[in-house]
Amino acid sequence: MATSSPLTAQMPAAGPGDDVAAADGQATGTLGRHVANARRVAGHTLASVAEQSGLSTAYVSRIESGGANPTLRTLSQLATALGCEVADLFGANAARGSARFEPRFTPLPLLAATPGYRAIWDVTAPGASRLFARLVRGTAGDHAGPASHPGEEIVVVLAGTCTLRVGGVAQQLTQGQSCHLAALDSHAITDVSDDALLLVIMTEE
Repeated sequence: MATSSPLTAQMPAAGPGDDVAAADGQATGTLGRHVANARRVAGHTLASVAEQSGLSTAYVSRIESGGANPTLRTLSQLATALGCEVADLFGANAARGSARFEPRFTPLPLLAATPGYRAIWDVTAPGASRLFARLVRGTAGDHAGPASHPGEEIVVVLAGTCTLRVGGVAQQLTQGQSCHLAALDSHAITDVSDDALLLVIMTEE
């Protein structure tokens, strides 16, 4: 008759609850690392985050070390204190920003003609997926829009003068000036230069 060793006899059999506990521990550890990273990026100390979120310093420390399983309400308080979204505490921004792409050092490729502009060059680096940049050249009277985009957009005037209409407001932009457009802002650009208009347009997708 086989007998078990004292060590074997004292070890309980693993059950489904053990797998759940292990998964929970891994999840809270990952969450804690994202919270700690968000705090460092925001330039906060444990004490300052605790004060602004209404939590104790010890509890914030436990969250960062993976020793606590905070509620959604607690995460919302932390996100407000850190100036970010709750999703960011789960690494949402880190995941979006982790894509690698190659810098563009080659001559800019000329894109196909687009209504409203005489020439457009692609400034975006190959493989980029969040920010697209275009070098745009127009001549007097050229007009593009109205248009809108799901992401934010920045228009920078390198040379010439244009009228940028955002909604019902028109603003003249000259060399060295720019405009930062919010997502979904309807806008149109008209070249009012005597000379060529040269723009850099950066769009978040």
